[in-house]
Amino acid sequence: MIKTENIKDIIFENKLIVLLYLFSTMFFIYQHTTGISWDFAAYVLNAKYIFSNGFYFELLRPPLASVLIGLFSLFGWLVAEYMYLIFVSSLYLISCLKISEILNVDKRIFYALSINPFLLLFGLSVGTELLSLALLQLFVFYLLKNDGLKSGTSFALNALLRYTNFIYLPVVLFTKNFKKIAIFIGISILLFLPWLWFNLAFSGSPLTSFADYYALNIKYRDYMFMPFDIYDFILVVNYLLPLFLIGLWLKVSDRRMNRKDWVMILILIITFFSYYNASLKYPRFLFNLILPFVYFSVIGLERFKIKAEHIGLLNICLGVFILWTIIISPSGATNSIFSNPSDYPNVTENCMISSNRWVIINYLGRPAEPNPRDFRVREYLDKGYRIVIYKDPEPDYARNSSFLKQFPVIEETERYVILGDRSKCMEPYVFDKTYLEQLNESLYLKYNFSVETNFFRMLLS
Repeated sequence: MIKTENIKDIIFENKLIVLLYLFSTMFFIYQHTTGISWDFAAYVLNAKYIFSNGFYFELLRPPLASVLIGLFSLFGWLVAEYMYLIFVSSLYLISCLKISEILNVDKRIFYALSINPFLLLFGLSVGTELLSLALLQLFVFYLLKNDGLKSGTSFALNALLRYTNFIYLPVVLFTKNFKKIAIFIGISILLFLPWLWFNLAFSGSPLTSFADYYALNIKYRDYMFMPFDIYDFILVVNYLLPLFLIGLWLKVSDRRMNRKDWVMILILIITFFSYYNASLKYPRFLFNLILPFVYFSVIGLERFKIKAEHIGLLNICLGVFILWTIIISPSGATNSIFSNPSDYPNVTENCMISSNRWVIINYLGRPAEPNPRDFRVREYLDKGYRIVIYKDPEPDYARNSSFLKQFPVIEETERYVILGDRSKCMEPYVFDKTYLEQLNESLYLKYNFSVETNFFRMLLS
Protein backbone atom coordinates (compact mmCIF):
# COMPACT_ATOMS: atom_id res chain seq x y z
CA MET A 1 0.00 0.00 0.00
CA ILE A 2 1.37 3.44 -0.96
CA LYS A 3 1.89 5.72 2.03
CA THR A 4 0.53 9.27 2.07
CA GLU A 5 4.07 10.65 2.27
CA ASN A 6 5.04 8.72 -0.85
CA ILE A 7 2.03 10.09 -2.74
CA LYS A 8 3.00 13.64 -1.74
CA ASP A 9 6.57 13.02 -2.93
CA ILE A 10 5.33 11.68 -6.28
CA ILE A 11 3.05 14.70 -6.76
CA PHE A 12 5.83 17.14 -5.80
CA GLU A 13 8.32 15.51 -8.16
CA ASN A 14 5.78 15.68 -11.00
CA LYS A 15 4.08 18.94 -10.05
CA LEU A 16 4.20 20.30 -13.60
CA ILE A 17 2.49 17.20 -15.00
CA VAL A 18 -0.13 17.31 -12.22
CA LEU A 19 -0.74 21.02 -12.84
CA LEU A 20 -1.15 20.52 -16.60
CA TYR A 21 -3.42 17.53 -16.06
CA LEU A 22 -5.68 19.43 -13.66
CA PHE A 23 -5.77 22.50 -15.90
CA SER A 24 -6.54 20.57 -19.09
CA THR A 25 -9.19 18.43 -17.39
CA MET A 26 -10.94 21.49 -15.94
CA PHE A 27 -10.69 23.11 -19.38
CA PHE A 28 -12.49 20.13 -20.97
CA ILE A 29 -15.15 20.16 -18.28
CA TYR A 30 -15.85 23.87 -18.68
CA GLN A 31 -15.83 23.61 -22.49
CA HIS A 32 -18.48 20.91 -22.28
CA THR A 33 -20.80 23.28 -20.41
CA THR A 34 -20.68 25.96 -23.13
CA GLY A 35 -22.89 24.26 -25.72
CA ILE A 36 -23.97 21.00 -27.31
CA SER A 37 -21.67 19.03 -29.59
CA TRP A 38 -23.57 17.16 -32.33
CA ASP A 39 -21.28 14.13 -32.26
CA PHE A 40 -20.98 14.01 -28.48
CA ALA A 41 -24.77 14.20 -28.20
CA ALA A 42 -25.08 11.29 -30.67
CA TYR A 43 -22.70 9.17 -28.57
CA VAL A 44 -24.79 9.89 -25.48
CA LEU A 45 -28.01 9.00 -27.33
CA ASN A 46 -26.50 5.72 -28.53
CA ALA A 47 -25.45 4.96 -24.95
CA LYS A 48 -29.00 5.59 -23.71
CA TYR A 49 -30.42 3.36 -26.46
CA ILE A 50 -28.09 0.48 -25.54
CA PHE A 51 -28.16 0.84 -21.76
CA SER A 52 -31.58 2.31 -20.93
CA ASN A 53 -34.02 1.94 -23.84
CA GLY A 54 -33.36 5.34 -25.40
CA PHE A 55 -35.47 6.60 -28.31
CA TYR A 56 -32.74 7.42 -30.86
CA PHE A 57 -29.87 5.37 -32.28
CA GLU A 58 -27.26 5.69 -35.06
CA LEU A 59 -25.80 2.30 -35.98
CA LEU A 60 -23.18 3.93 -38.22
CA ARG A 61 -21.23 5.18 -35.19
CA PRO A 62 -18.57 2.85 -33.71
CA PRO A 63 -19.56 1.80 -30.19
CA LEU A 64 -16.63 2.46 -27.82
CA ALA A 65 -17.39 6.06 -26.78
CA SER A 66 -21.07 5.20 -26.19
CA VAL A 67 -20.20 2.07 -24.21
CA LEU A 68 -17.89 4.06 -21.92
CA ILE A 69 -20.53 6.75 -21.35
CA GLY A 70 -23.10 4.01 -20.74
CA LEU A 71 -20.90 2.34 -18.14
CA PHE A 72 -20.54 5.65 -16.30
CA SER A 73 -24.34 6.14 -16.40
CA LEU A 74 -24.53 4.20 -13.15
CA PHE A 75 -23.99 7.62 -11.55
CA GLY A 76 -26.61 9.38 -13.71
CA TRP A 77 -26.53 10.40 -17.35
CA LEU A 78 -25.37 13.97 -16.83
CA VAL A 79 -22.60 12.86 -14.47
CA ALA A 80 -21.65 10.14 -16.96
CA GLU A 81 -20.70 12.73 -19.59
CA TYR A 82 -18.29 14.46 -17.22
CA MET A 83 -16.88 11.19 -15.92
CA TYR A 84 -16.15 10.28 -19.53
CA LEU A 85 -14.22 13.55 -19.96
CA ILE A 86 -12.19 12.91 -16.80
CA PHE A 87 -11.53 9.30 -17.82
CA VAL A 88 -10.26 10.28 -21.27
CA SER A 89 -8.07 13.07 -19.90
CA SER A 90 -6.60 10.63 -17.36
CA LEU A 91 -6.01 7.93 -19.96
CA TYR A 92 -4.27 10.45 -22.18
CA LEU A 93 -1.93 11.38 -19.34
CA ILE A 94 -1.11 7.70 -18.76
CA SER A 95 -0.50 7.15 -22.47
CA CYS A 96 1.87 10.14 -22.58
CA LEU A 97 3.87 8.82 -19.62
CA LYS A 98 4.13 5.38 -21.18
CA ILE A 99 5.05 6.42 -24.71
CA SER A 100 7.60 9.02 -23.56
CA GLU A 101 9.24 6.20 -21.62
CA ILE A 102 9.49 3.83 -24.60
CA LEU A 103 10.56 6.70 -26.90
CA ASN A 104 13.23 7.65 -24.37
CA VAL A 105 12.26 11.33 -24.17
CA ASP A 106 11.58 13.59 -21.18
CA LYS A 107 8.04 12.84 -19.98
CA ARG A 108 7.57 16.35 -18.56
CA ILE A 109 8.49 18.08 -21.81
CA PHE A 110 6.50 15.56 -23.87
CA TYR A 111 3.32 16.11 -21.86
CA ALA A 112 3.87 19.89 -21.64
CA LEU A 113 4.24 20.16 -25.42
CA SER A 114 1.20 17.96 -26.03
CA ILE A 115 -1.14 20.09 -23.90
CA ASN A 116 -1.09 22.80 -26.54
CA PRO A 117 -3.93 25.10 -27.71
CA PHE A 118 -5.08 22.82 -30.53
CA LEU A 119 -5.36 19.79 -28.24
CA LEU A 120 -7.26 21.81 -25.66
CA LEU A 121 -9.72 23.22 -28.18
CA PHE A 122 -10.41 20.07 -30.19
CA GLY A 123 -9.47 17.19 -27.88
CA LEU A 124 -12.93 16.62 -26.39
CA SER A 125 -15.19 19.17 -28.05
CA VAL A 126 -16.56 16.47 -30.36
CA GLY A 127 -15.93 13.54 -28.06
CA THR A 128 -13.36 11.10 -29.47
CA GLU A 129 -10.21 12.87 -30.73
CA LEU A 130 -8.27 12.79 -27.46
CA LEU A 131 -9.31 9.21 -26.68
CA SER A 132 -8.25 8.20 -30.18
CA LEU A 133 -4.81 9.75 -29.67
CA ALA A 134 -4.46 8.11 -26.24
CA LEU A 135 -5.24 4.67 -27.68
CA LEU A 136 -2.89 5.29 -30.61
CA GLN A 137 -0.09 6.12 -28.17
CA LEU A 138 -0.81 2.98 -26.15
CA PHE A 139 -0.84 0.96 -29.39
CA VAL A 140 2.61 2.31 -30.31
CA PHE A 141 3.92 1.79 -26.77
CA TYR A 142 2.95 -1.88 -26.66
CA LEU A 143 4.00 -2.38 -30.28
CA LEU A 144 7.52 -1.15 -29.54
CA LYS A 145 7.58 -3.42 -26.49
CA ASN A 146 6.64 -6.31 -28.82
CA ASP A 147 3.50 -7.05 -26.80
CA GLY A 148 1.12 -8.38 -29.42
CA LEU A 149 -1.77 -8.90 -26.99
CA LYS A 150 -1.87 -5.36 -25.58
CA SER A 151 -0.98 -3.63 -28.86
CA GLY A 152 -3.78 -5.59 -30.57
CA THR A 153 -6.18 -4.62 -27.78
CA SER A 154 -5.29 -0.92 -28.08
CA PHE A 155 -5.58 -1.01 -31.87
CA ALA A 156 -8.95 -2.80 -31.86
CA LEU A 157 -10.39 -0.45 -29.23
CA ASN A 158 -9.23 2.51 -31.31
CA ALA A 159 -10.91 1.08 -34.41
CA LEU A 160 -14.07 0.53 -32.34
CA LEU A 161 -13.85 4.20 -31.43
CA ARG A 162 -13.36 5.50 -34.98
CA TYR A 163 -13.35 3.31 -38.07
CA THR A 164 -10.80 5.59 -39.72
CA ASN A 165 -8.21 4.33 -37.22
CA PHE A 166 -7.96 1.12 -39.26
CA ILE A 167 -5.54 3.09 -41.45
CA TYR A 168 -2.83 2.66 -38.79
CA LEU A 169 -2.72 -1.10 -39.36
CA PRO A 170 0.55 -0.90 -41.43
CA VAL A 171 2.36 0.30 -38.28
CA VAL A 172 2.10 -3.25 -36.91
CA LEU A 173 4.67 -4.38 -39.51
CA PHE A 174 7.37 -2.80 -37.35
CA THR A 175 6.88 -5.70 -34.92
CA LYS A 176 8.97 -8.00 -37.16
CA ASN A 177 7.70 -11.00 -35.23
CA PHE A 178 5.12 -13.13 -36.99
CA LYS A 179 3.96 -14.75 -33.76
CA LYS A 180 3.30 -11.32 -32.20
CA ILE A 181 1.49 -10.20 -35.37
CA ALA A 182 -0.69 -13.33 -35.22
CA ILE A 183 -1.58 -12.54 -31.59
CA PHE A 184 -2.26 -8.93 -32.59
CA ILE A 185 -4.66 -9.98 -35.35
CA GLY A 186 -6.34 -12.61 -33.18
CA ILE A 187 -7.13 -10.30 -30.27
CA SER A 188 -8.29 -7.57 -32.67
CA ILE A 189 -10.80 -9.93 -34.29
CA LEU A 190 -11.94 -11.23 -30.91
CA LEU A 191 -12.68 -7.73 -29.62
CA PHE A 192 -14.71 -6.93 -32.74
CA LEU A 193 -16.93 -10.00 -32.48
CA PRO A 194 -19.46 -8.54 -29.97
CA TRP A 195 -20.01 -5.50 -32.21
CA LEU A 196 -20.39 -7.68 -35.31
CA TRP A 197 -22.90 -9.83 -33.42
CA PHE A 198 -24.84 -6.71 -32.36
CA ASN A 199 -25.00 -5.60 -36.00
CA LEU A 200 -26.21 -9.04 -37.05
CA ALA A 201 -28.95 -9.08 -34.40
CA PHE A 202 -29.95 -5.49 -35.17
CA SER A 203 -30.00 -5.54 -38.96
CA GLY A 204 -29.38 -9.06 -40.24
CA SER A 205 -25.82 -8.28 -41.37
CA PRO A 206 -22.64 -8.06 -39.24
CA LEU A 207 -21.29 -5.23 -41.42
CA THR A 208 -24.24 -2.83 -41.52
CA SER A 209 -22.49 -0.22 -39.37
CA PHE A 210 -19.48 -0.22 -41.71
CA ALA A 211 -21.72 0.05 -44.78
CA ASP A 212 -23.70 2.91 -43.23
CA TYR A 213 -20.54 4.77 -42.20
CA TYR A 214 -18.95 4.33 -45.63
CA ALA A 215 -22.10 5.41 -47.45
CA LEU A 216 -22.66 8.56 -45.40
CA ASN A 217 -19.08 9.76 -44.99
CA ILE A 218 -17.39 8.64 -48.20
CA LYS A 219 -19.46 7.22 -51.05
CA TYR A 220 -22.26 9.79 -51.06
CA ARG A 221 -20.28 12.76 -49.75
CA ASP A 222 -18.07 13.47 -52.78
CA TYR A 223 -20.39 16.33 -53.76
CA MET A 224 -19.23 18.18 -50.62
CA PHE A 225 -15.52 18.02 -51.46
CA MET A 226 -13.35 20.51 -49.54
CA PRO A 227 -9.87 21.44 -50.85
CA PHE A 228 -6.74 21.13 -48.76
CA ASP A 229 -6.36 24.11 -46.45
CA ILE A 230 -2.86 24.89 -45.21
CA TYR A 231 -4.45 26.76 -42.32
CA ASP A 232 -5.72 23.46 -40.91
CA PHE A 233 -2.17 22.11 -40.86
CA ILE A 234 -0.78 25.27 -39.25
CA LEU A 235 -3.54 25.22 -36.64
CA VAL A 236 -2.62 21.67 -35.63
CA VAL A 237 1.17 22.01 -35.49
CA ASN A 238 1.15 25.68 -34.28
CA TYR A 239 4.43 26.59 -32.55
CA LEU A 240 5.65 22.97 -32.72
CA LEU A 241 6.57 23.30 -36.42
CA PRO A 242 10.07 24.85 -35.98
CA LEU A 243 10.87 22.51 -33.09
CA PHE A 244 9.69 19.53 -35.16
CA LEU A 245 11.87 20.53 -38.12
CA ILE A 246 14.91 20.94 -35.85
CA GLY A 247 14.32 17.55 -34.22
CA LEU A 248 13.83 15.81 -37.57
CA TRP A 249 16.94 17.49 -38.99
CA LEU A 250 18.98 16.38 -35.98
CA LYS A 251 17.88 12.78 -36.46
CA VAL A 252 18.54 12.77 -40.21
CA SER A 253 21.84 14.69 -40.13
CA ASP A 254 23.29 12.57 -37.33
CA ARG A 255 22.04 9.39 -39.01
CA ARG A 256 20.29 8.37 -35.81
CA MET A 257 16.99 7.29 -37.36
CA ASN A 258 15.76 4.11 -35.67
CA ARG A 259 12.62 1.99 -35.53
CA LYS A 260 10.88 4.45 -33.19
CA ASP A 261 11.57 7.35 -35.53
CA TRP A 262 10.23 5.49 -38.56
CA VAL A 263 7.05 4.57 -36.66
CA MET A 264 6.51 8.28 -35.95
CA ILE A 265 7.17 9.18 -39.60
CA LEU A 266 4.70 6.53 -40.78
CA ILE A 267 2.00 7.79 -38.40
CA LEU A 268 2.58 11.32 -39.69
CA ILE A 269 2.27 10.23 -43.33
CA ILE A 270 -0.82 8.08 -42.73
CA THR A 271 -2.60 10.84 -40.77
CA PHE A 272 -1.84 13.52 -43.32
CA PHE A 273 -2.91 11.50 -46.35
CA SER A 274 -6.07 10.33 -44.59
CA TYR A 275 -6.99 13.99 -44.14
CA TYR A 276 -5.89 14.91 -47.67
CA ASN A 277 -8.02 12.19 -49.29
CA ALA A 278 -11.13 12.92 -47.24
CA SER A 279 -14.01 14.70 -49.01
CA LEU A 280 -14.67 16.84 -45.94
CA LYS A 281 -11.53 18.29 -44.36
CA TYR A 282 -11.63 19.61 -40.81
CA PRO A 283 -8.60 20.47 -38.66
CA ARG A 284 -9.51 17.78 -36.11
CA PHE A 285 -8.95 15.12 -38.80
CA LEU A 286 -5.24 15.94 -38.36
CA PHE A 287 -5.42 15.52 -34.59
CA ASN A 288 -3.12 12.48 -34.43
CA LEU A 289 -0.29 14.55 -35.93
CA ILE A 290 0.22 15.71 -32.36
CA LEU A 291 2.10 12.47 -31.54
CA PRO A 292 4.90 12.64 -34.17
CA PHE A 293 5.16 16.42 -33.93
CA VAL A 294 5.53 16.39 -30.16
CA TYR A 295 8.06 13.54 -30.35
CA PHE A 296 10.41 15.28 -32.79
CA SER A 297 9.82 18.62 -31.04
CA VAL A 298 11.13 17.16 -27.77
CA ILE A 299 14.25 16.03 -29.62
CA GLY A 300 14.56 19.51 -31.13
CA LEU A 301 14.47 21.06 -27.67
CA GLU A 302 17.61 19.11 -26.74
CA ARG A 303 19.57 21.89 -28.45
CA PHE A 304 17.97 24.60 -26.33
CA LYS A 305 17.97 25.29 -22.60
CA ILE A 306 14.18 25.58 -22.34
CA LYS A 307 12.65 24.15 -19.19
CA ALA A 308 9.48 22.08 -19.24
CA GLU A 309 7.98 24.55 -16.76
CA HIS A 310 8.29 27.36 -19.33
CA ILE A 311 6.47 25.29 -21.95
CA GLY A 312 3.77 24.32 -19.48
CA LEU A 313 3.28 27.93 -18.40
CA LEU A 314 3.02 29.02 -22.04
CA ASN A 315 0.31 26.45 -22.76
CA ILE A 316 -1.61 27.36 -19.63
CA CYS A 317 -1.55 31.04 -20.64
CA LEU A 318 -2.73 30.16 -24.15
CA GLY A 319 -5.37 27.88 -22.66
CA VAL A 320 -6.66 30.69 -20.43
CA PHE A 321 -6.89 32.91 -23.51
CA ILE A 322 -8.92 30.23 -25.32
CA LEU A 323 -11.19 29.92 -22.27
CA TRP A 324 -11.76 33.65 -22.37
CA THR A 325 -12.62 33.39 -26.08
CA ILE A 326 -15.10 30.60 -25.35
CA ILE A 327 -16.71 32.63 -22.57
CA ILE A 328 -17.09 35.63 -24.89
CA SER A 329 -18.46 33.57 -27.80
CA PRO A 330 -19.35 30.01 -26.69
CA SER A 331 -21.18 29.00 -29.87
CA GLY A 332 -18.19 29.98 -31.98
CA ALA A 333 -15.65 28.05 -29.93
CA THR A 334 -15.50 25.21 -32.43
CA ASN A 335 -17.37 24.30 -35.56
CA SER A 336 -19.16 21.49 -33.73
CA ILE A 337 -20.71 23.33 -30.77
CA PHE A 338 -24.38 24.34 -30.97
CA SER A 339 -26.25 26.79 -28.80
CA ASN A 340 -27.49 26.07 -25.31
CA PRO A 341 -30.81 24.29 -24.64
CA SER A 342 -32.57 27.55 -23.78
CA ASP A 343 -32.14 28.68 -27.40
CA TYR A 344 -34.26 25.82 -28.73
CA PRO A 345 -38.05 26.13 -29.20
CA ASN A 346 -40.40 24.49 -26.77
CA VAL A 347 -42.69 22.49 -29.04
CA THR A 348 -45.51 22.05 -26.54
CA GLU A 349 -47.45 19.49 -28.58
CA ASN A 350 -46.31 15.93 -27.90
CA CYS A 351 -45.92 15.03 -31.58
CA MET A 352 -43.02 13.42 -33.42
CA ILE A 353 -40.49 16.03 -34.56
CA SER A 354 -38.57 16.05 -37.83
CA SER A 355 -35.69 18.51 -37.95
CA ASN A 356 -32.33 19.33 -39.50
CA ARG A 357 -31.01 19.43 -35.92
CA TRP A 358 -32.58 16.13 -34.97
CA VAL A 359 -29.67 14.88 -32.87
CA ILE A 360 -29.65 18.00 -30.69
CA ILE A 361 -33.42 17.86 -30.20
CA ASN A 362 -33.23 14.17 -29.24
CA TYR A 363 -30.44 15.01 -26.80
CA LEU A 364 -32.70 17.65 -25.23
CA GLY A 365 -35.31 14.97 -24.57
CA ARG A 366 -37.75 15.19 -27.47
CA PRO A 367 -37.98 12.27 -29.95
CA ALA A 368 -36.99 13.49 -33.41
CA GLU A 369 -35.83 12.15 -36.75
CA PRO A 370 -33.95 13.74 -39.67
CA ASN A 371 -35.73 16.40 -41.69
CA PRO A 372 -37.66 15.20 -44.75
CA ARG A 373 -36.40 15.79 -48.26
CA ASP A 374 -38.18 18.64 -50.01
CA PHE A 375 -40.61 16.42 -51.93
CA ARG A 376 -41.68 14.71 -48.68
CA VAL A 377 -42.46 17.77 -46.56
CA ARG A 378 -46.17 17.63 -47.38
CA GLU A 379 -46.25 13.88 -46.66
CA TYR A 380 -44.73 14.44 -43.20
CA LEU A 381 -47.17 17.22 -42.38
CA ASP A 382 -50.12 15.08 -43.45
CA LYS A 383 -48.90 12.36 -41.07
CA GLY A 384 -48.87 14.83 -38.18
CA TYR A 385 -45.15 15.60 -37.77
CA ARG A 386 -43.89 18.90 -36.42
CA ILE A 387 -41.08 19.93 -38.79
CA VAL A 388 -38.53 22.19 -37.07
CA ILE A 389 -36.17 23.65 -39.66
CA TYR A 390 -33.21 25.74 -38.57
CA LYS A 391 -31.93 28.21 -41.14
CA ASP A 392 -28.68 26.27 -41.59
CA PRO A 393 -26.84 25.48 -44.85
CA GLU A 394 -28.56 22.10 -45.01
CA PRO A 395 -31.08 21.16 -46.29
CA ASP A 396 -31.23 23.41 -49.35
CA TYR A 397 -34.75 24.56 -48.55
CA ALA A 398 -33.85 25.68 -45.00
CA ARG A 399 -33.31 29.27 -46.21
CA ASN A 400 -35.94 29.16 -48.96
CA SER A 401 -38.75 31.15 -47.37
CA SER A 402 -40.99 30.95 -50.46
CA PHE A 403 -40.81 27.14 -50.35
CA LEU A 404 -41.46 26.91 -46.61
CA LYS A 405 -44.42 29.31 -46.72
CA GLN A 406 -46.29 26.88 -48.95
CA PHE A 407 -46.98 24.92 -45.76
CA PRO A 408 -48.77 25.74 -42.50
CA VAL A 409 -46.38 27.67 -40.24
CA ILE A 410 -46.80 27.30 -36.48
CA GLU A 411 -43.93 29.60 -35.54
CA GLU A 412 -41.09 31.42 -37.28
CA THR A 413 -38.10 33.34 -35.92
CA GLU A 414 -34.82 34.55 -37.37
CA ARG A 415 -33.27 31.18 -36.50
CA TYR A 416 -35.93 28.58 -37.27
CA VAL A 417 -39.39 27.85 -38.62
CA ILE A 418 -41.84 25.25 -37.27
CA LEU A 419 -44.24 23.68 -39.76
CA GLY A 420 -47.23 21.62 -38.75
CA ASP A 421 -50.92 20.89 -39.06
CA ARG A 422 -52.41 21.33 -35.58
CA SER A 423 -55.32 19.03 -36.45
CA LYS A 424 -52.92 16.09 -36.82
CA CYS A 425 -50.31 14.62 -34.49
CA MET A 426 -47.88 11.77 -35.10
CA GLU A 427 -47.17 9.83 -31.90
CA PRO A 428 -43.46 9.98 -30.90
CA TYR A 429 -41.58 6.74 -31.51
CA VAL A 430 -38.10 5.21 -31.33
CA PHE A 431 -36.06 6.19 -34.36
CA ASP A 432 -33.26 3.74 -35.16
CA LYS A 433 -33.33 3.47 -38.96
CA THR A 434 -29.94 3.15 -40.62
CA TYR A 435 -28.75 5.83 -43.01
CA LEU A 436 -29.07 3.46 -45.96
CA GLU A 437 -32.63 2.58 -44.96
CA GLN A 438 -33.56 6.27 -44.93
CA LEU A 439 -31.79 6.89 -48.23
CA ASN A 440 -33.44 3.97 -50.00
CA GLU A 441 -36.86 4.91 -48.65
CA SER A 442 -36.66 8.36 -50.23
CA LEU A 443 -35.03 7.16 -53.46
CA TYR A 444 -37.69 4.49 -53.96
CA LEU A 445 -40.52 6.96 -53.42
CA LYS A 446 -39.11 9.49 -55.89
CA TYR A 447 -37.27 7.36 -58.47
CA ASN A 448 -38.43 3.80 -57.81
CA PHE A 449 -34.75 3.03 -57.26
CA SER A 450 -32.53 1.85 -54.41
CA VAL A 451 -28.78 1.79 -53.72
CA GLU A 452 -26.55 -1.10 -52.73
CA THR A 453 -26.47 -1.91 -49.00
CA ASN A 454 -23.96 -4.79 -48.97
CA PHE A 455 -20.67 -3.40 -47.67
CA PHE A 456 -18.30 -5.36 -49.93
CA ARG A 457 -20.38 -4.83 -53.06
CA MET A 458 -20.58 -1.14 -52.20
CA LEU A 459 -16.78 -0.92 -52.02
CA LEU A 460 -16.47 -2.50 -55.47
CA SER A 461 -19.19 -0.45 -57.15
